[in-house]
Amino acid sequence: MSKIVRRAWPFTVLSPLTETTGHLLRDDAFWFDNLSSVDPEVTIITSAASAAALRQKFPAGAGRCFEFRDFPLAKRLGYRVFYALRLLRLPSIRRRQVVIQAFEEVSLLLYLLRLRRHENHVVLVLTNNISLERFARHPKILAFLLREVFRRVDVVFYHSDFELGLIRQFVGPIPPSTRFAKLKYHLIGEARASHEEAGTPGLVVTFFGPASASKPLEAIFPLIAADGSRHFTYRFVNLSASHSEIVRRRFPDAGNIAFINRYLGEAEYHGMIRASRYVFLPHNRFYEGKVSGILSDCIANGVPVISDTIEPLLELCQAYGPIGCVFSYEAESDWAGRLQVMRSTEAQAQFRVALRRCFESHAPQNILQEFLADCEMTRGVVSV
Repeated sequence: MSKIVRRAWPFTVLSPLTETTGHLLRDDAFWFDNLSSVDPEVTIITSAASAAALRQKFPAGAGRCFEFRDFPLAKRLGYRVFYALRLLRLPSIRRRQVVIQAFEEVSLLLYLLRLRRHENHVVLVLTNNISLERFARHPKILAFLLREVFRRVDVVFYHSDFELGLIRQFVGPIPPSTRFAKLKYHLIGEARASHEEAGTPGLVVTFFGPASASKPLEAIFPLIAADGSRHFTYRFVNLSASHSEIVRRRFPDAGNIAFINRYLGEAEYHGMIRASRYVFLPHNRFYEGKVSGILSDCIANGVPVISDTIEPLLELCQAYGPIGCVFSYEAESDWAGRLQVMRSTEAQAQFRVALRRCFESHAPQNILQEFLADCEMTRGVVSV
């Protein structure tokens, strides 16, 4: 028995923040590929680089991949001006289900004032717009902008209960005219390589840079200091020169620290993850609410993490089981001394079972089904 999804209008995907590199290129491919399976009229408007990549990857849909007309010099006036010009110079869109993924609030709000004058159904997919770090920096302005954006769209998809809690805490009551729905994060279930291909990783803990206020370099220092027997090798990837120097000064005699500073292609990057026993996630409370791209890549590659007790990682552990060693970096003063937990082969096996369960739950077909079910203009699934 097959299923047919009946829709009122075709989809158009807008990806206003996509440029030449980064995970948004993969986001574009996910939405275009999966929506094409249910809507042969779906179109996407994105960066020139992403549109070219999509035409090459999906030649049958090449005529439905369009690019923004950019003014590169506009970046000198600020990224908000650049993104606003991207959106405001678009031709009129009418009678479409417009899916907007990855957005900047000011430019999007300006565009929504125009888009809603035409007959469209607007769907917003939050992409790291909601975090404690962002609200700490601009609590009132960000809350106002999000409130105005939310009330001008029909559906808002969020990825975790914590994210929804931040919206209620900082933005205020959810507009009754807007539907909020939870959607699994698609990059977690995107195939990089099968879990069977991962092989046996070395005794390596990898820290992917750059470090920042919400990804502090110092978070890993207690672990290195506690590993007096040098059980693990600690590999730092693409730290800034100043941060690399901080590590060298902090551990001048350590022979188990390595630095890699160069551009990593997709295959090499994922190979580096799979060659790790753990990937260390330094993210702190400021980052909480965002879905880490590195965490997603670790789950997809079947590699456990070392992490602080932050969301949405805790929500994933509750749903699928432990996907790594999770400690409170601040509250548990002896967390780094518990190396026996990290060395345990039994724990490793348990982590990999949970990682696989999480990966399979986030399969593209599952996410597409959730997405279509919660779009108000999706008229249900009819068995035939």
